[in-house]
Amino acid sequence: MKTKEELLDILLSNHNYIRKICFIKNFPENYNELIKINFPDYFSFSQKVYHYVHNDPQLKLGICKQCGRRCSYRSFNDGYQLFCSIQCRNKNIDTVSIFKETYKKKSQEEKDSIHKKQSLAHINKSNEEKNKIIQKIKKTKKEKYGDENYNNRTLMKITKKEKYGDENYHNVEKYKQSIKNRTKEEKEQTRLKKQNSWNTKSNEEKQIIINKIQSTLFNHFDGKWNFQTKEFKEQSKITCLQKYGVKYNTQSKDIQNKTKLTHILNFRNNHPETFNISDLEVYNLYYKEISNKSFETRKNNKTTSSSKCENELILWLNNMNITFFHNYNKDSRYPYHVDFYLPEYDLFIEIQGNWTHGFHPFNILSKDDINILNIWKEKSKTSNYYKTAINVWTNTDVIKRNTAKKNNLNYLEIFSININDIIIEIKKRINI
Repeated sequence: MKTKEELLDILLSNHNYIRKICFIKNFPENYNELIKINFPDYFSFSQKVYHYVHNDPQLKLGICKQCGRRCSYRSFNDGYQLFCSIQCRNKNIDTVSIFKETYKKKSQEEKDSIHKKQSLAHINKSNEEKNKIIQKIKKTKKEKYGDENYNNRTLMKITKKEKYGDENYHNVEKYKQSIKNRTKEEKEQTRLKKQNSWNTKSNEEKQIIINKIQSTLFNHFDGKWNFQTKEFKEQSKITCLQKYGVKYNTQSKDIQNKTKLTHILNFRNNHPETFNISDLEVYNLYYKEISNKSFETRKNNKTTSSSKCENELILWLNNMNITFFHNYNKDSRYPYHVDFYLPEYDLFIEIQGNWTHGFHPFNILSKDDINILNIWKEKSKTSNYYKTAINVWTNTDVIKRNTAKKNNLNYLEIFSININDIIIEIKKRINI
C-alpha cells in the first residue's frame, strides 16, 4: 500500500492513474481505504481521490471562504475554486483590499483599459439586465433624494470651477480621443443601442423628446434648430473648406462620385440583368482614387503589413531568383494594387486567402453563392466586417477579375493561405 504522499506524486506525474479502473488495478489497498470515506453522490472519482490523498476525510477542502458553501471542483492538479461565486469573491474583505492595492499600482493606461472593458461589458448586457440596473439606481435616488432622476448639478459646477476654472468645462479633446480609440464593434454597438432605444419608444414619447430638444435649442439659438443659426452655417462652411476645399459638401467631387457609386451599386445588385455600366467605369468613378489614397496613407504611416503567406512567398521568389514587384500598381492594363507582379512572365498574382474573398470567384447565377450572400447580408446588419466582405467578394474582386479578362492578362487568383498550395499554382502557370 502506497503512502498518501507517494500516491500524490504518482498521480501528479501520470493522470491516467486517476481513472477509476486504473486506480483500482494499481492501488487496490488504497482504493479500499478510500471507499470508507462518506462522499456525496455528486462527487466525481477524481474529486474523491483529491480529498483522500490530501488526508481530508471530513471534506473541509473546497469550502467557500465567504459563505461556507461547496466551491466548484476544477481538476486534480488545481483542486477547488477559492469562492463559490463572483459575488462571494467580491464581498470578501481580503480580496477587496488586494483589489484596491493592485488598482492603485496600475498606470493610467491600465486603468483606462479596465474602464473600457467594464463599459463594453455593460453594453453587452441584455435589455432586461440593463433595466434592472437602471431601476435599482432610480430607486436609490428616489429614497435618498426624493427624485429618481436626481443629479447634483450644483456640486458638479463647483467641482469644475475649482478644477478647471470653468463651471461649464467639457474635455472635448479627451472625448474625441475616446471615440477614436473605440473599435468598430464598440462604435457599432453604441449606434445600435441608440437606434434600438429610439425605436422602442412610442410616438408620444418621441414627440415629447423632440419638443424638449426644440425648446432647449430655441432658448440657446436664434432658430428652432441649431443648424439654422448663422454661427452653425459659418462653422459648417469653414469645416467643409478645410476638409473638402469647397463651401458645401455637395460641391465636393468625392461626395458626388460616392453618391453616384452608391446608386450604381444598388441598381446593379437589384437589377443585374439590365446593368450596362462597365466595371472599369465603376472603378474609375470611385474605387481607384480611394484605393490609391488609402495605400499611400498606409505607406506613409509604415502600416502596409503583409500576411504570413505573402512574406513566405517573397522568400521563395528571392530564393528562386524570380524578379517580382509586391503591391504593384504601375500598369495601366491593371490599375489596381496587385499582390505580386512577375515581369519576366507578365503574370499578375492575387492571393485571395482571406475569407472575405469567398474562397472562390463570386457567381451571381449560382444559387449557392446567392445563399451565402444572403447570410452575409443578414450578418452585416450588426457587423461592418460583413459589409466589407460583401463589397470585396461581389464588387471589387469582380471588377478586378473582369478588367483582367478584358485586357487578356496573364492573371492568377489563388484562394489559399497555404504557401505550398500557392507555390504549386505559380509553378503550374510559369512552367517550372
